[in-house]
Amino acid sequence: MKDIFKLIPNYIIKISYLLIATTFFLLSLNTTVYADVGQDLTYPFYSAKTVCTQNSSPSNLKSGDSVYILGDSISVYTEASYRSELAKSGLQPTINGSVGRSWIGGGSYTPTTGGSLKPAKEAVQDDKASIQGAKAIVIALGSNGGLNGNPIGEMIDTVREINPNAPIFWVNLAGTAKWTGANLAYMGPFNQALTTESTAKNFRIIDWFNQVNPGGNPNSQPTIDKAGALEDGLHPNTSGIQKLSTLVASSLGSTKTPTENLNTGNCQCAVGGSGSVELIGNDNPEKAFRYFLGKGLSPEQAAGILGNMMIESGVDPENIQDPGGRSQNPNDAGSAGWGLIQWTPGGKIINIAKNANINTPIYELGTQLEVVWWHMNNTSPTGVKNFIEKFKQTTTIEEATADFEDRMEGAGVTAIPRRIKFAQEILASYGGSAPSQSGGGASSASCPTDGGAGQNIGNFVVYSQYDPAWKDKPYSSSTIGIAGCGPSAMAMIISTLTGKKVTPVETADYAASQGMYVSGSGSSWLIGSVVAKQWGLKAEPIDRDVAQITQALQQGKLIITPGSGAKPFTSGGHFIVIRGVTPSGKFLVGDSGHKDTSDKEWDPQQIISSMRPGGIYAISK
Repeated sequence: MKDIFKLIPNYIIKISYLLIATTFFLLSLNTTVYADVGQDLTYPFYSAKTVCTQNSSPSNLKSGDSVYILGDSISVYTEASYRSELAKSGLQPTINGSVGRSWIGGGSYTPTTGGSLKPAKEAVQDDKASIQGAKAIVIALGSNGGLNGNPIGEMIDTVREINPNAPIFWVNLAGTAKWTGANLAYMGPFNQALTTESTAKNFRIIDWFNQVNPGGNPNSQPTIDKAGALEDGLHPNTSGIQKLSTLVASSLGSTKTPTENLNTGNCQCAVGGSGSVELIGNDNPEKAFRYFLGKGLSPEQAAGILGNMMIESGVDPENIQDPGGRSQNPNDAGSAGWGLIQWTPGGKIINIAKNANINTPIYELGTQLEVVWWHMNNTSPTGVKNFIEKFKQTTTIEEATADFEDRMEGAGVTAIPRRIKFAQEILASYGGSAPSQSGGGASSASCPTDGGAGQNIGNFVVYSQYDPAWKDKPYSSSTIGIAGCGPSAMAMIISTLTGKKVTPVETADYAASQGMYVSGSGSSWLIGSVVAKQWGLKAEPIDRDVAQITQALQQGKLIITPGSGAKPFTSGGHFIVIRGVTPSGKFLVGDSGHKDTSDKEWDPQQIISSMRPGGIYAISK
């Protein structure tokens, strides 16, 4: 057999090897996998707001200015290096660090040159004079006690009351499995809450996590120490101390809203600050839908665009996908898609925005809608010029959805029917109603106002969020009575499925610790998935479809869903449980906010029309 190869000319053998090598190379390439609504679409793998750090020396502070740093053991480890780095710019720091400290808990050791054993809440009162005189304030807490021990909103408000003018910075967290402390589980939810609160409370995040694991997911812990910056899985080693102190010193160089140049990693200050695009609606899908209506598109055309965006990103401008192990860092040429229509690699959108002369922060919904509209009026991502002319000729929702997918997305997928289905849901939700100014994208912080006592209906446990036993109990910075419809819905489901009494107090505490409370909006649409896992239950995303929901109910599953509209929902937004289906096909609900809804039968179409796609889960054992 070996002699046969001698009869084959060498050039044929070489060509054969080349073809084989090329085939393996092509097979090894990652194909683009597009998001499927119902997965954690609102879970940001990457936030342009949190990774931007300045590489120059501080420019907004001048020599002689004072800086106040409040921290725990990591600040104790880094104190000397902090002083050295800040001294290079002539800055004078006051550093109050203590090992084991949180906002409500005291430490066990302090550096010899500063700090105290008091909880941070008391330390800031002792340091009022230093805080009042500071030109910048850095908080480096959260490793001890997580969100329960470090209520972010309260901490920012307290410091800002002392000094309303100085910009506030917060160092986020990073920890690996090497660290054996119980606080490791707090870090991911704490980082996620920091991202949310940084917008609500107007402070900057100093991204220590990204120094430890560049391009990683700061909301998922434990992480990987790619940089070799940690001594014991939490505290920085010699190299890490230098990295952290340099990062903090450089971050103080700009207090404007940052955007990330995804191609180069360099930071730029956005001209638009908080953005210049005015959007109307309760949530991102509605805001985007009404944006395109305002551009003169028909409701069917606007819904067709949104049907695609729901599949691509869940209409989350910071969504980044990581299919098949592709890089989570949009700076990488081989990174997964990023943003509303999943520009791939993510860095493309920066240059597009520049070409379009769009200068508002790139991570904002309004900015990316402007980029999409510019694309539609110029050259689409698939190279189609003046795409808008043909698109405006579409007359049905099916035509609009397919045309946008074909010439704007170019995903090469065959699942057009699912995109059309989401487009139809968008049109049904928003096509015939006037824009609303109330509520939020998750549930509403206002919830209903006529709740009564809890009750049992058959085997189903109904809780009222207004029960005197817990209505005034905290749900993060709010209360269960005001914003606890999400935790209350999950308490009903858990108690019914497990047979154990789990109250809204327990679910609210856990949901808050996982960053599920969204300031001013209520609960994240991920609350069903996150809380169910804690009690050993399964949560599967489900479409807003009567047949699917009925089948799930007949299988013994319970449905948690956000929605807005008439009872059993509210105009601002509310979570309920769909708990059963009658022989005649009517839905039964569990509603923590109204006293006259849980014992009634409901028309499934009425319920479906008020449900919000993206946060619906079927929960089972």
